[in-house]
Amino acid sequence: MYTDLTPLPVATRHFGARVVALIVIPLAIYVACFKVHFTILNHSGSGDATMPPSFQARLHGSKLSHQPFTVMYGSVLDLRSMHPGSGLLHSHSHKYPSGSQQQQITGYLHSDSNNKWVIMRVGNNHNYTSDPLLSVKDGDSVRLKHKKTSAMLHSHSAHMAPLATRDYEVTAYGKPHWNDTNNEWRIEVFKEESSVANGEIHAITTQFRLRHVVTNCLLSAAAVKLPSWGFGQTEVSCTSSQNLASTANLWVVERHANSRVPSIDMRPMVKSSFLSDFIRLNIEMARTNNALIPDNDKYNHLESDPWSWPFMVYPMRLLGSWGKGDIKYYEIGNPVIWWASALMCVLYPLQLAYYYVRKTRGVPGVWAPGEELHFWNAGKLLWGGWVLHYVPFFAMGRVTYIHHYLPALYFAILLLAFEIDHFCRRSVPGTSLQ
Repeated sequence: MYTDLTPLPVATRHFGARVVALIVIPLAIYVACFKVHFTILNHSGSGDATMPPSFQARLHGSKLSHQPFTVMYGSVLDLRSMHPGSGLLHSHSHKYPSGSQQQQITGYLHSDSNNKWVIMRVGNNHNYTSDPLLSVKDGDSVRLKHKKTSAMLHSHSAHMAPLATRDYEVTAYGKPHWNDTNNEWRIEVFKEESSVANGEIHAITTQFRLRHVVTNCLLSAAAVKLPSWGFGQTEVSCTSSQNLASTANLWVVERHANSRVPSIDMRPMVKSSFLSDFIRLNIEMARTNNALIPDNDKYNHLESDPWSWPFMVYPMRLLGSWGKGDIKYYEIGNPVIWWASALMCVLYPLQLAYYYVRKTRGVPGVWAPGEELHFWNAGKLLWGGWVLHYVPFFAMGRVTYIHHYLPALYFAILLLAFEIDHFCRRSVPGTSLQ
């Protein structure tokens, strides 16, 4: 405890020690765990898409690690937004329910045949199987044809985007041979991360903007989810905002296929720092966590409400597959300790009220010397820790599970041990668990 007489150097040393012990060391351990994670888990898997292409390409077995490096006209591309959670440029045959009612353009997080786009030169008389190969360069005006439906990436000023109402609507419209200037986009390179900075567009390493030639807006994806008519995919719009460094306006060629261009090993060409990968993964973890919103129209046997946790009403199975022959893991606590600690947390305020009434009425023999202060100091720490780790979940809008109660359970068990010790000392003088 510090007073006004505490020397400043002493207070400074104590403050510094707490910063190191409670902030610096835990943060260092947290970051080190991710370093180990990235070092050991270095093979491609189902969760690759949460990370940027430069990270994916360095994983063993990744489909991105071998592909053509320089993007050529006629190539088939997967275009990924650099904004976390926006996904790959996507289209499907479904229409917008309002506005132009043309074919939807969305962002989709997973690999899909509807993510494929053919990059084309402006004009109608190009044969990409026999014409000389031409690389796509900074400043080129291009058209992007949706491979599955043959519709063109399109925008216009006639209709605004469904959710980002200040932006123009982006659709898939028209056919490759249609001479529609609203299908034209100009490439503007923002950054080249490889050592080959020659003005050409390269897979994975070149970040660029797509500027609509007619309206001067930028193709943008800001990870805003569309309603059910958009299948919960993210909105893609054309923004007039000239924030040129915004990740929502930046795109990268994630995958590139062209039968006339040989593939190379991309791993020497791509790079990213541990710090950037660490930050990106934590952003994705937070985004995924915040997206876990309960659906009241569906029953999920894994979810549980905070009111049920102290008495372990709904233990939880820890894996989705629960069929015959599967190894099963079930999260369930020791009932005696769990229920007893919960009961003690509920009764503790009543205990305080009981002791307060006895004291105010002058009932003799309530406390031994110093016992009241010890009971109050220890009890408020343990019961307060339980409250602070438990009560906030009642105000959360996200999905909750029984394991969210574990930090509060730690304090509840300590309170239970403290109360057992307290009653032992009061019931049998000279007895203590300490």
